[in-house]
Amino acid sequence: MPKCPDDLKNHRIVQQVAPGLDENAIAGFFGIDSIDNVVAIRTNSSTAHFYAIEKGAEIGVLPTFVVARGAPVMPLDIGHRYYLDIWLTYHPNARKTPRRALTIDWLKKIFDPKIHPWFRDEFIIQAN
Repeated sequence: MPKCPDDLKNHRIVQQVAPGLDENAIAGFFGIDSIDNVVAIRTNSSTAHFYAIEKGAEIGVLPTFVVARGAPVMPLDIGHRYYLDIWLTYHPNARKTPRRALTIDWLKKIFDPKIHPWFRDEFIIQAN
């Protein structure tokens, strides 16, 4: 198991590519210019990405909440964190329709770090 960024060079990775994800972030973790030589699987499907990591294809970057929700994966603390902002944009008039207001409130609640600790900055998972 890698314990520091240097140890990552001995592993292959599963990479998810999607709009909004920085494809060069992992290269920064590895301290290399390109990850093309270390990618075992590259996918644009979050389900395939998670499943490949879960089934042991190799290591990859997953949100902390997958472990908090009971996923059978082993988190690694190698000193790097990757943050991704989630934006909800809507027209102010959307709140005038009850069903839209309910949906907006529900979306805000499910990502609220006061309610769900795995969305907090300080949420850290300890591996055995």
